[in-house]
Amino acid sequence: MLVTVLWENDENSDMSRDSSKLSKDQQFLKLFLANQKRIFGFIVSLVPNSANADDIMQETVGIMWQKFHTFEIGTNFSAWAISIARHKIFQFREKQLKNCARFSNKAIAEIISRSKDIQDSMDDRMDALQVCLKKLKVQDRYLVQMRYEKDIQTKQLAQQQGRSVNGLYKTMTRIHRVLQQCVQRTLLAWEVI
Repeated sequence: MLVTVLWENDENSDMSRDSSKLSKDQQFLKLFLANQKRIFGFIVSLVPNSANADDIMQETVGIMWQKFHTFEIGTNFSAWAISIARHKIFQFREKQLKNCARFSNKAIAEIISRSKDIQDSMDDRMDALQVCLKKLKVQDRYLVQMRYEKDIQTKQLAQQQGRSVNGLYKTMTRIHRVLQQCVQRTLLAWEVI
């Protein structure tokens, strides 16, 4: 399970102050929140079973917390965290060796070597998606937020909206198409594609 912490990010928040004035706990929290999706994405790319990926993420965060005093502020937190996650994944793979089919070490090394490019591409796509979400009609943005951020199932959302499930599926398909086209146009404008 991903760790989610709500933190107000306003002008009076410690998070918007100079990093040198933050406590170690606050520095860790700030860096972790900025990188948790990337770290979890890395884990999931190598451990597709969600329960195992959640366990590895929890173990990784625990070690990151314990060893944060060894992290040099200003260096690449994501790379540091992913190196810890990589170690945890290799430990997991050794334990699971007898019980499941697995990627070869050579395949794992290749995935790891390509993961930075994939993550950079995903970061660009996520940035473009955020831009495009803001361009949606208010009602469409609300539906997307309820369905994906609040994780309300389509059937339940249709009931809340007083709509048929089929009608909501059609609306969501239209919204997905609009977002996909917008993301592609945005990436082209940014010359990322």
